[in-house]
Amino acid sequence: MFYEQQSFRKVIWIMILLVASFMAGMIPLVQALQTVSESDASGRQELIIVLVIILISFAAVMVFFMGSSLELRIDGSILQYRFKPLVNHWRTIRSEEIRQWEVRKYSALRESGGWGVRYSFRRNSTAYTIVGQHVLDLELASGNHILISTTKPEELESAMRKMMEREE
Repeated sequence: MFYEQQSFRKVIWIMILLVASFMAGMIPLVQALQTVSESDASGRQELIIVLVIILISFAAVMVFFMGSSLELRIDGSILQYRFKPLVNHWRTIRSEEIRQWEVRKYSALRESGGWGVRYSFRRNSTAYTIVGQHVLDLELASGNHILISTTKPEELESAMRKMMEREE
């Protein structure tokens, strides 16, 4: 059996980037709030409303990232994955549904445009990525492609070989 769980919580640079972006956006608004005169109550109130909306939005993004996780498990001839909170139930792929597979090097930015759940209608593929420089690339009998990131490429490759051997 193979099991791996990845989460954005373990990727500190993403948190630093989010906080830095938030701070960069807040500085001009705070400066504008300080320059609005005391007599312009409606302008001051509008800026405060904008600040509160930004704070709530930032908190929602942080909760989403902190609660996101990618899980992959292989047991027997079944591969299952989910990407919480977007895909909460386990998606199941049986070995007979897999036409080809490989564990390979992967660049989330270059190949999918970033991390998370990415769809490509042109390539008929869905990528589920959080961390790692490797991905399990599945081509299904239906023609769909599924990419799932991994930080354990050797273990995953071994589990996939065993899974596919059982099917033969």
